[in-house]
Amino acid sequence: MNLSNSLLVWQQEKQLDLLSKKTKIDMPWYQPYSVIGSVTVFLIYFCLLREENDMDGELTKTLYERMKGLEKVQLLQSYQFNKEHGKSVVEIEKRLKEIEEQERQQATSVA
Repeated sequence: MNLSNSLLVWQQEKQLDLLSKKTKIDMPWYQPYSVIGSVTVFLIYFCLLREENDMDGELTKTLYERMKGLEKVQLLQSYQFNKEHGKSVVEIEKRLKEIEEQERQQATSVA
C-alpha cells in the first residue's frame, strides 16, 4: 500500500512537471509577420488584381457539361433507386424530359 501511494504521488508530480514545462519554439521573431505579409500579397493578387483567363472559364464548368450523357445516366439511377424505395420521382421525370427534349433539338439541328 505504501508503494502504491508513493507511485501515485510520483505520477502526479510527473504530470505537473510536464504541464509546467513550456516548449521552446525555435523560430525568428519576424516569422509570423513574414507569413502574414506573404499570404496577404497572395490573396490580393489572386482575388483582386489578376484578370480572368480561359482556365477560369474551364474551372467554372460543371461535371455534366464536361461529360455528355452523365446527367442522364445518374438521373436514371436515381429514378430506379427512388422507385424501389417509394420516394418521389416527379422532379427526376421532369429533368429527364428536359434532357430528352434538348437531345431531340440537337439531333434536328445537326441533321
